[in-house]
Amino acid sequence: MMESQEKIFGLVDCNNFFVSCERVFNPSLRRKPTVVLSNNDGCIISRSNEAKKLGIPMGAPYFEWRDLMKAHRVTVCSANFTLYADLSRRIAEILSQFAPEVEKYSVDEVFLAFDRLALSDLTEYARHIKAVVQRWVGIPVTVGIGTTKTLAKLANDIAKVSPEFQGALNMIECREWNERIATMPVGDVWGIGYRLSKKLTEKGHKTVLDLKEASDGWISDTFGIGVLRTVWELRGISCLPLKEVLPPKKGITVSRSFGEVLRSLDELKEAVAFFVTRGAEKLRAEGSSAAIVSVYVSMKQLDGSHGQGEWSTVRLPMATNYTPMLIHYAHEALQHLYRPNKRFVKAGIMFGGIVPTGSEQMTFGISEEKIKRGTQLMQTMDEINGRWGARAIQSAAVGTNHGWKSRHTMMSPAYTTRWDELQLVR
Repeated sequence: MMESQEKIFGLVDCNNFFVSCERVFNPSLRRKPTVVLSNNDGCIISRSNEAKKLGIPMGAPYFEWRDLMKAHRVTVCSANFTLYADLSRRIAEILSQFAPEVEKYSVDEVFLAFDRLALSDLTEYARHIKAVVQRWVGIPVTVGIGTTKTLAKLANDIAKVSPEFQGALNMIECREWNERIATMPVGDVWGIGYRLSKKLTEKGHKTVLDLKEASDGWISDTFGIGVLRTVWELRGISCLPLKEVLPPKKGITVSRSFGEVLRSLDELKEAVAFFVTRGAEKLRAEGSSAAIVSVYVSMKQLDGSHGQGEWSTVRLPMATNYTPMLIHYAHEALQHLYRPNKRFVKAGIMFGGIVPTGSEQMTFGISEEKIKRGTQLMQTMDEINGRWGARAIQSAAVGTNHGWKSRHTMMSPAYTTRWDELQLVR
């Protein structure tokens, strides 16, 4: 066995991830048409293969397809994002054992780097990874391998719809690679969106192979360097390295449509406090602090439509990730937006002025000792919630009624994050 010097990437993609998560704890859903709905049970965000065959489209409003799904006995589940995030974390931890470099690209996709491994059979290794994830977590995955991230993504897409590859395609060993991409629409390329694919098709570049063989000069002059990098990636020239540590976000947003119309300021304060709590947890997870808090609300109009969001922004005395302080200033911003007798249907918060924690500029009236105590308190709360489940301990400002929360009328239990909702085995 020889260690390869060529860049080799793998993409592990969870199949129909949200539906697959539901099937882990409810095996009766296997081989049955199943869909998962978004917040407030609004739109379809995940479909089983059986549901896809019925023609149910991704992103479609649930109410438009309710009758068809009822006629075909489609199981409908409300999104359980806490469960999905926990299973996603477990899968990423497992995959980190199979490669020296790992990038969690999304909740259901993970890139791996294989070039520093001495492997005699990459395809067999990929199938082993697939089997381990299936056995340890219960989630079916597909693995694509290529000399660039774009090629690994294409290999994954092909393996998903081609049973002969048994869920793992190594494009390096695929002899008919050019023949396969010669029939794939150019819009299937990672990073080529609808508008771009339409322009490419109009100019005669209809397939992935057409794009791969396009002139560098023409691509650069017509579409810019970003698309040219994609073309190079299709040719096996790696332009997109793994991002093992993602850069801190420039802004963090948490928002939600309410499960019922809100009228009182107290209810709005509870909702905003909840959003701030979630945002502050994200700040601390990234080692960041925020100096700007913005709050927005959307009100129901007389004709029943949602009005345009109204914003209010407050600049803090100093950047922080201390939840009580962020809630205080968010409530201050909310006061400028609240109007009695209005019907509020959505709200959210956004953090700006984000800087690395520890680099904040100190301000008068806030001692280093006070900041240290606040940091220790937040660390303790995060540890407790990490061990005993989200919201095990939280600020009193969040309240306990939560009538404003989104509707999840068909949501499964939090099997892996709440003791009182553990799976029962009889």
